[in-house]
Amino acid sequence: INDVVFKDPTTKEAEYHSATIKVIDNSAVGSEQHLVSFEDDVEIKVRGNSTSSKQLGKLPYRLKFAKKHKHDMLGLGYEKRNWTLLANVLDPTMVRNALTYRLNTLLGQPFCPGYKFVDLVINDEYRGTYQISDHVEVGTNRIDVNEDTGWYIECARQDMCEEPMINAASMTMSIKNPEPESSLTDPTEAAAETAKMITDLKKEVTDWYTTWASMMDKYNTDPTTFRDPVNGWRSLTDEETLVNLYTAINFTGDYDGFMTVKMYREANGKLCFGPIWDKDLAYGNFDDGETLVENMDNGMFKGRIKAIWTDPVFMKKVHDKMQLLTDA
Repeated sequence: INDVVFKDPTTKEAEYHSATIKVIDNSAVGSEQHLVSFEDDVEIKVRGNSTSSKQLGKLPYRLKFAKKHKHDMLGLGYEKRNWTLLANVLDPTMVRNALTYRLNTLLGQPFCPGYKFVDLVINDEYRGTYQISDHVEVGTNRIDVNEDTGWYIECARQDMCEEPMINAASMTMSIKNPEPESSLTDPTEAAAETAKMITDLKKEVTDWYTTWASMMDKYNTDPTTFRDPVNGWRSLTDEETLVNLYTAINFTGDYDGFMTVKMYREANGKLCFGPIWDKDLAYGNFDDGETLVENMDNGMFKGRIKAIWTDPVFMKKVHDKMQLLTDA
């Protein structure tokens, strides 16, 4: 590949570039997370938001193999076509995101991107130590919802969101899954049908999320209904994954914890939270490590979480999770 691989700072778009990848694992066969060495064609592009700036000097990448050329890049026993190369450029230790994988295991969260450290060489030029990690997407061993009907959405600042994008209940979010696509053969008709499918999907997500947000707002207007274990906020929300997310953000002192919030949902199911992701500014890497996350003015989603603080049952579960991590 060449050095024109970058992400446009204005459009936030990055183009894929064709490359050949050669993976060499010098660890002993049979050792933990050993990779089978291979060589294959791959598509590569710059990924990330603030870390995608060329001024930082070390870019993160996304790798995409052909559909029939999936590979196991973590040595964990499953093959995928999409992977990430995290630069961890804002983390001098380069281990904060990897620590989060262990944190996720202790919390019992269904999925958190894994890790394996590698030395990256591009065009015979050593680029440094990188972290191979799962690409966050719907699929087995990742976000386990139905690929055709399940939702994977991401709340973030508008300048960080990508289409299809919606604004609902004072929140901006990208719809990552499903990815509507027409089965029609005529290009014009197919494009028109796909556009309609995307419009319908946006409306469906907007309407449901607005209903969810209205329920969360009842903590102030109708606290009895809000806390009701059957008809309250738990009727629309998976409590366990929210406990895990909230605990992880607080335990790690993550300044970015409420900046970007990933969520998923099966059709007719509850809203689940996760995976836990992007901890390069956590563990005291942004401030003195003494400021409570709730006092950090970062992320619109924080306002929604405040509703849960008023539920003593939820907060007791957070306390128990924090105690579990402290004792681990």
